[in-house]
Amino acid sequence: MNRAALKSRAHFHIYTRPVIFSKHTLQAPQSASRSPTPEAALHRQGRTPPTPAQLQNHFLSHRVVLDSNGAIAIGLPLTGGILIKYVNAVDLEHLRASRKASTARPNPNIPSEEDEWCTKLRSLAPGWYRSISDRYQTLNDDRPKTTTEEEQASIGYLDSPRSGHVVVVRCVTGQMPAEWGAYNKCLTMQERCDVMEEFGADVYGTADEAEELNGRHEEKMKRERDKLEDEYGPFEA
Repeated sequence: MNRAALKSRAHFHIYTRPVIFSKHTLQAPQSASRSPTPEAALHRQGRTPPTPAQLQNHFLSHRVVLDSNGAIAIGLPLTGGILIKYVNAVDLEHLRASRKASTARPNPNIPSEEDEWCTKLRSLAPGWYRSISDRYQTLNDDRPKTTTEEEQASIGYLDSPRSGHVVVVRCVTGQMPAEWGAYNKCLTMQERCDVMEEFGADVYGTADEAEELNGRHEEKMKRERDKLEDEYGPFEA
């Protein structure tokens, strides 16, 4: 399928079930061709899977976790919960984080500095979760996903805007077409924006115009999570 044809699917609503990594088997189904997520790769670093407490300590002690499959950026906002975003080299450059090694969280962690880090991370539209455990519940299908968890937004910033400054592509989480691989091969933010625009991205004049980047989006994720628990009852921590 060429990119011109893909433009008619600007939001990539491709309804195939994403690969789910079981916390018990920690293996993708034999028929799956996708690479494991960075989180799943962390599971498989040793013969004995790490305990939830070990995983939580590992993530909470780092702002960026790198492995052979990619990277995850983690923020601990003062307002509570945890911000998580899969990131690549262009994102890490945008965040001014190392592309060569995981970035440890300062100890002691100064609240004002962590808040500044979270502000940077929010510019990439991360997901919000109550905890690391809450995040793993969505990966393992231990609870339903909220509407915002079912979707993800890829963000780009134009240095020399043609018709706007902020570029956004929205898609169903984990269901991008193979041609979208060009996105992760970009070397600069400008290259990323060029690829995104070829895929029918929305372009905004300011970040506040994009739903995922304004200050109300995180509150929306929290409300959806509360509504989920109101409907189904509390989920096991």
